Amino acid sequence: MKTPLPANDKLAEFSQAIPWEQLEDQKRRFNKALKQIAHEAIEGPLPLDRLSEATGVPVSTYYDNEDDASGNVILANVGDKQYVLGSLVSKRYRSGKTPAQSVVPYNLNPSVNHTNLQETEDPGTRIRAMGAELEFGLLHPDGSAPSEDDMQRFIMSYQAHARRVGITPEVDREACQYQVEVHIAPAIGYQRTRQALDGILASIAASSESTGLESAIFSSYPIESDFKLTDDPKVHTAVDLMVEVNQEFPEYMQ
Repeated sequence: MKTPLPANDKLAEFSQAIPWEQLEDQKRRFNKALKQIAHEAIEGPLPLDRLSEATGVPVSTYYDNEDDASGNVILANVGDKQYVLGSLVSKRYRSGKTPAQSVVPYNLNPSVNHTNLQETEDPGTRIRAMGAELEFGLLHPDGSAPSEDDMQRFIMSYQAHARRVGITPEVDREACQYQVEVHIAPAIGYQRTRQALDGILASIAASSESTGLESAIFSSYPIESDFKLTDDPKVHTAVDLMVEVNQEFPEYMQ
């Protein structure tokens, strides 16, 4: 099966090129410099030279940094390797904040993998808390769309199975009627997050078996179903917000 995910040898190669301790240090230095720049309320593009000096490695952006009104991804460059330091949304979502004030640091350390996981689980190791969320669609085996009653039965089944295995039972509805989102609560330690993900997948599988609904683990609706908006206060609020925001940016209306 073709997959964009890296093979184990690629993960090991990355962690050898950038030891996880070195990467953690670079991230902390970047975050410290970012807080100072955000405090200064500097307008305009991110000062990449200043961030590079503070981080100790060249810092760049995935898209053109001079286009400071658009969203972007901030990257650290170590030799021929890159990893994500953080990201920021476009100006329309910043509520008047500067680009630096809008950057959200990226918590994952890509140098932590199956070869060194035990080192990062040491109680004395300073690894930040990490959580996750998983969105997926639901459909009947014949590809038809589930009803609202079907969706509610699946949600209740998932919550029951999640409680049994000791993971966060929270389920949120998404914009599409046939989507749900489940969460991994933030925790210190990659092993805990991985165990929580195992519990989520087990709960999804058990709920699919008990309800007869199949899961499509993509952030999209089943391909044989028409898109239908979820009749949920959270979704209606988001839609109202998007309509209001779009009206303030005529260039986005189309």
